[in-house]
Amino acid sequence: FPVTIREEGHQMSEERWQASAACQGQYIDEYYDREQGSVLNVTKLLCASCPVIEMCRIASVPEIWGYWAGMTQQDRRLWRRKLRYSPAPNDADVERFQRAADRAWRNGDPEGELAKELGGVALSA
Repeated sequence: FPVTIREEGHQMSEERWQASAACQGQYIDEYYDREQGSVLNVTKLLCASCPVIEMCRIASVPEIWGYWAGMTQQDRRLWRRKLRYSPAPNDADVERFQRAADRAWRNGDPEGELAKELGGVALSA
């Protein structure tokens, strides 16, 4: 869930796409039902209205945990299978997809940037 944007040690410039995210500055516990282990409908609506959902989707490719771009962990697992991408829990992949999302934000071509990273696979989840 990109509420905190990145873990400690990762810097975020105000010029990056995350600054425009609908969830920016939101508190995660307001959007997640820990007892049920599920995402609340308000979270889904928040993501659906987000102006940078495509960039978030790109950045979410290697992310194993959390709720990103309107997708649960299970949704992303199925999407990654469709993309033929197996996440390796390493910072290099996270940074690579973050850079792809940043390029997509600058050039307005999220599908093209994801395709570059994945060898021609479509963006749609």
